[in-house]
Amino acid sequence: MMLSRTLRLAVAASTLLGLSACSDDAPPPPECFVIGSQPPPVTGLGLFLSGQQVTVDVMPFSSSCGIDDPQPTSVTAEVEGPSGEPVAHQIELGERGLPSVLTFTPERPGPHHILVAFSQVGGIHQFDFLVASDRTAETSSTPLPGTCGSLERTLQGAWVCDTRVLRDRTSARVFSSSSRLAVSGDVIWVVGSSTVERYVDTGTELLLTGSLSHLQSTPEFLVAVAEELVVLHQHSLVRYTFQDGDLEAGAAEPWTRPIAQIQSHSPYAALVRNGDWLAVATRARLGNDSAVQVCRHQLLSGRFQRAPGECLLLPGEIYGFEPGILWTKDPPVPAPSGLTMGLIRRWVWAQGQLQEQGSLSIGANIVPLATPLMRPSAVPIVARTDSALWKPYIAGVVTWVPRQKTLVLEALDTKLFSPYASHGFYWGTEVSSSTSSTWVRIRPPVP
Repeated sequence: MMLSRTLRLAVAASTLLGLSACSDDAPPPPECFVIGSQPPPVTGLGLFLSGQQVTVDVMPFSSSCGIDDPQPTSVTAEVEGPSGEPVAHQIELGERGLPSVLTFTPERPGPHHILVAFSQVGGIHQFDFLVASDRTAETSSTPLPGTCGSLERTLQGAWVCDTRVLRDRTSARVFSSSSRLAVSGDVIWVVGSSTVERYVDTGTELLLTGSLSHLQSTPEFLVAVAEELVVLHQHSLVRYTFQDGDLEAGAAEPWTRPIAQIQSHSPYAALVRNGDWLAVATRARLGNDSAVQVCRHQLLSGRFQRAPGECLLLPGEIYGFEPGILWTKDPPVPAPSGLTMGLIRRWVWAQGQLQEQGSLSIGANIVPLATPLMRPSAVPIVARTDSALWKPYIAGVVTWVPRQKTLVLEALDTKLFSPYASHGFYWGTEVSSSTSSTWVRIRPPVP
């Protein structure tokens, strides 16, 4: 079934442009707007799905509010795709007092642009919007009991939901709520306020293979591989190793926790590792704006030590992290059409350096979802500002496409409200659900 979206844009345009109102002597219909001397700015329409029909109502601007005003004699439209290619469309001129109706079906993910021109009177209208690739049919969803702020899975199929380990949708083990867990293959690391434990999922049970007491206080962030765990505690950075059946802790590297968390209900720092180099990213200030401070650490003599040189400062805030990847979001930017949310940037961490790999401008009427980052992997998601009013819920995961060397949006489930994403999974609760079940989808491979 095709999904249609009809936007009454004339009202929004009046608000954005500050167009003059009609006199009190003859109240105009709601669609009547007086065109000003300045050309209208580009209006952001938000986010749509590929392969689904979009309907846009465009109201011509008027030179005054009289019922005998001249009317447009014709209307034309151009719809451009991500590479400037034309998108097939239809537009019909509306009768007096009614909008013209533009319909089209975007096929490719990425930024699109619309230009609508009325003949004689009515003005020129421009609109921008993003299209997310609709991949909802490429993967099925799996229900899990309860809600999950953090979600990983072992190779044997056990789900690690926050501090619960679930097998066959039931709890196989529940750890302390103050613990932090991380998964690598079939290994589950559990770090509490005074212990570090290493388990192996055999497919039927969790086998404890190592346990160690520590005096480093509660954990902030974990980066795990099967035989090694790097933990950022409240005041130190420690590398734990498992070798020949023994779990050992390396020397602690002092670390000063900043005042602010990287986001609300999130840790005070995020770790990004690539080989012997580790980035410790925290929240900072750059003038009056938020910034991201990235300090380099190198593995020397069995521990990650602070590398010489100044820490790097990036504008904006931390918006996600994956193995070897840091995501940031620029501060919002004022624009003629309203406040835009700036750029989402993807940074690659390699050899102790950050290199920007790509960026995505999300424009107006799209909002980055602010989800707690208390998990080992977090990938940015954006949604239409009015998605809470729509069914289906339109949200897109920001995804790097190596073949095209660009960032696109992928829609994976239109039934989930305020979803989460990692580099492997997409999950959340259903919009219409009265229960607290979590629905999970495995993210399909990037084409």
